[in-house]
Amino acid sequence: MRQQTGVTLIELLIAVAVIAILSAIFIPSYTDYVRRAAATSAVDSLNSHRVRVADAFGQTGTLGCTDSAGVAIANCSGAGVLTFTSRGVTATLVPTAVPGTGTLTWTCTLTPPGTPPVKGCGL
Repeated sequence: MRQQTGVTLIELLIAVAVIAILSAIFIPSYTDYVRRAAATSAVDSLNSHRVRVADAFGQTGTLGCTDSAGVAIANCSGAGVLTFTSRGVTATLVPTAVPGTGTLTWTCTLTPPGTPPVKGCGL
């Protein structure tokens, strides 16, 4: 009798099914991981600018996009609103003056909707 070599069709179909199941599990996790990394990058890119806006507010008492030395703050618009996009995820930091204290609170928003929260924004 001849010895058989190679892979049978059923073995090949089982291997393809296992790969499909693993892909269905891990691709959404990987996509979530990539979005979280992009969100972290966007928020981290704004941290130094947030310090400059807060410093200017402490010096002048007004929210704006120039620091206390009169130098324009990058990624800033309007009343100290900071925006940065990293790999399709946009982080927006909006300052709000706390009356009578001379301090700021920051509201952070990540877009597109469904972006997982990251440290410094939503956690």
